Amino acid sequence: MVHGPTNIKLAIQQLKNRKSPGEDQIHAGFLKHAGKEARTSVRMWFQKIWETGFVPSLWIKAVLVPVLKNGKDPKSTASYRLISLTSIMGKSTERIINTKLNWLLETNNIIANGQAGFRIHRSTSEHIAKFSHFIKHAPDNKRILTAVIIDFKSAYDSVWNETLQLKLVRSGIRSNLLQRLESFISHTAC
Repeated sequence: MVHGPTNIKLAIQQLKNRKSPGEDQIHAGFLKHAGKEARTSVRMWFQKIWETGFVPSLWIKAVLVPVLKNGKDPKSTASYRLISLTSIMGKSTERIINTKLNWLLETNNIIANGQAGFRIHRSTSEHIAKFSHFIKHAPDNKRILTAVIIDFKSAYDSVWNETLQLKLVRSGIRSNLLQRLESFISHTAC
């Protein structure tokens, strides 16, 4: 089961204290220093979400706050970056689900070995080092080196939810975890 005491406790411990709360106004400090009864209630909430697949709407809503970039014209909308204030409870739920998903993907070797970004004990610096090695040794081996580097702007926003869900199923993700992921992907709330 994903929502054992250790996973919930770890997810809450990893929350940053000085982050602003979302619309639900629950602060990280409250969860970190809550008494036994409050921790039991929180555990029950997470268990209910795991069983039903429904996430409270306040946990997936974001309050957008525009913050002026340094040295930019305050009259231009392009001069602002948006900060999303999201629920601490929602972040904790996401962290628990993400931990379980990463564990499944890693233990079942679903992620390609060449994928380094967003993986535990891996870094994109591995790719930079390998690329540097290829650049250095290509002339010595009398080879032509061609590199294509793509930076997808707003890549997350362009993902087709249905395709992502299909890939999760094809990767062997099933049952409660799949329902939780679909809930967060489609922003289904109760």
